[in-house]
Amino acid sequence: MSRCFVSGGSGFIGSHLVAELEASLVDVCFSTRRKVVSEFSRTRIQLNHGVDSVPDRLLEGVDTVFHLANVAHTNLSLNENYLYEQVNVKGTRDLLDAAIRSKVSKFIYVSSIKAGGQPKDLYGITKQRAEQLVLSYGIKHGLHVVVLRPSLVYGVRVKGNLYSLISGIVERRLPWRWVRLPEFGNVRSMVSVQDVVSAMLLSASDRAANGKIYILSDGEPYTPCSLQNSVYEAAGLKLPSWVIPRWVFSVSAIAGQVVQNVTGIAMPYNYSVYEKLSSAAEFDASDIRSELGWQPKYNFYSQLPSMIDGLLL
Repeated sequence: MSRCFVSGGSGFIGSHLVAELEASLVDVCFSTRRKVVSEFSRTRIQLNHGVDSVPDRLLEGVDTVFHLANVAHTNLSLNENYLYEQVNVKGTRDLLDAAIRSKVSKFIYVSSIKAGGQPKDLYGITKQRAEQLVLSYGIKHGLHVVVLRPSLVYGVRVKGNLYSLISGIVERRLPWRWVRLPEFGNVRSMVSVQDVVSAMLLSASDRAANGKIYILSDGEPYTPCSLQNSVYEAAGLKLPSWVIPRWVFSVSAIAGQVVQNVTGIAMPYNYSVYEKLSSAAEFDASDIRSELGWQPKYNFYSQLPSMIDGLLL
């Protein structure tokens, strides 16, 4: 790779990718929604994909695009749902069109495990539609395209529900100071941000990846309780003796969902969050292992100390 562009380069996964590319002395530029001092610099541009038009010279001299910019499934209130279509679908199409105009040779799209099968929400639906766009552009224009579907991603600077769990326990916030999760009897797949980055780089360099969709998982069988217990242990804290009854989680989720439906305000705990806690989400990454030789190097437990250290900085 002589020059790369990373959309969403200041985000959780994107920032790790940019750091790895820069450490490898690859010429890289990236977009961010955050304000940039100059309108356009060689390394970064302020660009809200799907909302702002793509500058004509954005991908000038770029041979590989890594597309990560998206609207995540925890960010929006109900009256902002239109942004899923605008950012996840239109933003992807705009960047693909720019890639074709600038004769980019490779386009790696980081999608979501929620895009598989028959998606249940707007996030998954729009991510799946974006995947279809990427694959169709690859066929039509002879572009090397790869779609990656990471399971839940962990690592330093993690966000979302995993961040809330870790920070809540480490900072001794309620309810984690007094209570712990019940057993839900479910297993969930996860993958480290470093291993997602390695899969992205491998997908860009290996011709066998062209036109493929790959699931990413580290292969460990995680449960909400095993994650919670490991955080208490890594933080040097005593595990609370009182277990929250499962019915409390269920009733609270229903109440949060009712408030959300009535007010249109996204609630921190609703039925969607309850489903993530209680449902199974185990995925197989054997395709990318066997076809590209990708091997995850990390698991949640090995990375937990650095995640906790990152919270304390």
